[in-house]
Amino acid sequence: MGYVKIKALVSDLEKKRSKEVEFLADTGAGYMVVTPDLAKDLGLEELAQKLNLPKTRVTLADKREVEAQQTFCYVRVMDREAPVTVLVMDCPMPLFGAFTLQVLGLEVDPVTEKTRSSRPFSLGIMYHSA
Repeated sequence: MGYVKIKALVSDLEKKRSKEVEFLADTGAGYMVVTPDLAKDLGLEELAQKLNLPKTRVTLADKREVEAQQTFCYVRVMDREAPVTVLVMDCPMPLFGAFTLQVLGLEVDPVTEKTRSSRPFSLGIMYHSA
């Protein structure tokens, strides 16, 4: 199987800042991974600080353990959009992990090397403003 790339619109939770990003689909990774520069551009690091979100230890494919900042963003691919957990860390290319694919109801087709729907998409989100 070759590399499968996914173009997605990534936004802060208030959808005030957005950027189209090309991700490498990585079914061996759990979460979406973005670079510190992208996280800064979208205000994702500010959100992590505001919510006092912890850093987490992650194991890379080569078995090294590193720390990554946990935060949240909106991601839109095709006609699907959802808030997702994202890790901020240095990486050669942003990664689109398995949890993010599952939340959006997407899967990687190894034959065509493309992303396709794995189920109908429906996500209900409750929002309460004080």
